[in-house]
Amino acid sequence: MKILRRRALVAPGFRTASAITLSVIVAVSVLCTGVAHAAGPTVTGTGSSFAALEIEQWKSDVANEYDIAINYQAGGSTQGRLNYLNGTVDFGASDIEFQPDEQNLINSSSRRDFVYVPVSAGPLAFMFNLTGPSGRISDLSLSRRDACRIFTEPEIKWNDPSIQATNPGVALPDKKIRPVVRNDGSGTSYVLSEYCINVAGDVWNAFKSYVANNNPDQNSI
Repeated sequence: MKILRRRALVAPGFRTASAITLSVIVAVSVLCTGVAHAAGPTVTGTGSSFAALEIEQWKSDVANEYDIAINYQAGGSTQGRLNYLNGTVDFGASDIEFQPDEQNLINSSSRRDFVYVPVSAGPLAFMFNLTGPSGRISDLSLSRRDACRIFTEPEIKWNDPSIQATNPGVALPDKKIRPVVRNDGSGTSYVLSEYCINVAGDVWNAFKSYVANNNPDQNSI
């Protein structure tokens, strides 16, 4: 199962010379337009780790053709958005847009005039490590609902009746599923959460209730 995800560069507006330079660099990186540039500038950015390999390739392309150095550090989408607002980088790469609870940061930032520039799209897929009674299992099917249950139901097992029904003939073990997740601000986590909210709302609501009852200090998910 694959989930489509999108990424965007958070680029500044066009009020300063550096902003104009960056907007051209984004166009070159994405659209490969043949625009002349001054030699030798360095542009800094941070954010999405998912987009890092693509940006790494673009760094080489831009450096070779336009003599522009791009310094990009992959630290997660949230870091990309916040570092951009704080003025520590020229651009931020994020899988998601600014969130409602970040509006105060936007309002107080001198960089509140910005534009989103879509740069790429890609799938989100699951990896798994599973050994059953008959040996290692390398082919597993999941319904959309069960994919969401794996990350939201603490006691779900590999041989859950619903998962077993989707994999007839596969000897699934009677073991709890141990999902591995990120604990930082991640665009990947956001994309998966939004997916589950849309395709398995009841599963997500049950998860919210579980978190509220077991982690009363956590205000949001």
